Amino acid sequence: MKYNIFNYRLEQCDPAGCMMELVIQLAIIMVGKQVLNNFMEIALPALKNCLARKFKRGDKENCELARWEQDYLLQPNPLLGFFNEYLEMVIQYGFVTLFVAAFPLAPLFALINNVMEIRIDAYKYTVAYRRPFHARAQDIGTWLPILRGVSILAVIFNKITA
Repeated sequence: MKYNIFNYRLEQCDPAGCMMELVIQLAIIMVGKQVLNNFMEIALPALKNCLARKFKRGDKENCELARWEQDYLLQPNPLLGFFNEYLEMVIQYGFVTLFVAAFPLAPLFALINNVMEIRIDAYKYTVAYRRPFHARAQDIGTWLPILRGVSILAVIFNKITA
C-alpha cells in the first residue's frame, strides 16, 4: 500500500537520496529555532518585568524607588537555574557534531548563535532577572558524560556518512 498525498510518496525519499531533506531540516533547526529561542529569551523576561512593575506598583511610584527595590521587582531566577542554558548548548553541540557531514554550514551558524547567546544571556542575567545565588560546583556534572557520549556517536556517524 502506498501513501500518497498530492503525488508525493511519504514512505520514501527522493530517488537521489534523503540528504537534501536532511539539509533543509538542519537549516531550519540551526537558524529558525535558534533565532526564535533568542527572541524569546529577550522578549519574555522584558514583558514579564514590564507587567510586574505595572501591576505591583503604580508607574508614578516606580520613578521614586531605590535601586534595590527596582531590582527586587525583576523576575526571579528560573527554577531549574542554568539547566536550560546547558541543555540548549548540548543540543546544539549534538546537531553540529552529528550532522556536520550533511550540513557543513552548521558550525558557522552555531558560532554566530553562540556569540549572540553570550550577549543575550549577559543582558538577561544583568537586566531582566534578579541576581542568582552563588553555588559551588566541581565541574559541569552530568553534562560531561553526555557530551562524551555525543562525541563518540559523532565520530561513528561521521565515519559512516563520509
